[in-house]
Amino acid sequence: MTSKIQNVLKNRKEAANANVNPFLDQPTTLNVTELTSVRALIAYVAYTNELSEALIRSLVEAYFDTDNIENIFQDDYDRAIAYLVDLDPRKAVN
Repeated sequence: MTSKIQNVLKNRKEAANANVNPFLDQPTTLNVTELTSVRALIAYVAYTNELSEALIRSLVEAYFDTDNIENIFQDDYDRAIAYLVDLDPRKAVN
């Protein structure tokens, strides 16, 4: 019994280090704080470029090959922020 508990704890610790859900064995998506940051940056990029948030959101979703920004993995958070910071939407759309 003790070894089972130790195995579960070990798996959970390894999963936490790898941003993997220990119960589903798959990468976890952005948490609420990260998602809020991505959404805020999308709004900022849209505002500063006088474009719609929907357009910027769709560019991000296409870049990460997902149908919703909520499905971006935590491992890709830094890439998402960097993508939005470096994004020139007018070049991407034209």
